[in-house]
Amino acid sequence: MTSAARQARAADRGATPWRVLRRAVLAILVACLALAVFAAALLATLPMSVLTPLAALPPQVEALEGRLAEGRARLSGGLVLDWRAEPAALLSGALAVRLVLVGPATRLDGRLRADPFGVALEGIEGRAGSEALALVPGAPQCSGVRAVVAVERLAWAWRGAASAGGGATVEPGTCTGPGGETLEVPAMRLAFGTEGPDATARLLREDDGAALAEARVGGDRRLALRLEPEGAALVPGLPRGGPMILELPF
Repeated sequence: MTSAARQARAADRGATPWRVLRRAVLAILVACLALAVFAAALLATLPMSVLTPLAALPPQVEALEGRLAEGRARLSGGLVLDWRAEPAALLSGALAVRLVLVGPATRLDGRLRADPFGVALEGIEGRAGSEALALVPGAPQCSGVRAVVAVERLAWAWRGAASAGGGATVEPGTCTGPGGETLEVPAMRLAFGTEGPDATARLLREDDGAALAEARVGGDRRLALRLEPEGAALVPGLPRGGPMILELPF
């Protein structure tokens, strides 16, 4: 018997049931991974016309074009949202999409990233016009109000923690409230920050730094809104005797 045959027989004797089971499990895992990659690639190439009937679209979305991996949404107010997936992010176990929002007075670029630890909007930069504010249901109609945006990060961790950084500066202008009242908007500054497991957003008057309002997203899944008397003075009819506080669980 040759040495190669003796080695093969020894290898057969060493193939214990545990080793055979381990190889079978590994083969199944590799097959499942390949199937998942194939399914993801197939889903990414589906046209939006196939996916649209499967979900209810908000009224701000007028039309969807392209594919799931790269497409366009036409929004009310002449806004267009383009997205493009970043396949390289899959190598790190994440999903990432590059976003660009363009309108008559709007140009915002950013990135949406999701992984096993959480989801985040990153690097949101550019300018936002009044047509971008109009996407928010119930928002006042504004003219001449624009914002310069430089948001580093808005993130939520699945374990229950929020974080934020960056901010925006808002130019003065005039808005019309839901009741037809005129609202004079001063120059303002929006500052995002992180305090422990909470993300904060503080709205300050630009000229003297007076606090107008604050929003806090807590790691305990609670949204806290605080409107200061200086902020209430900008809206006719609101009481100005003290801060107004509203807390909402989510």
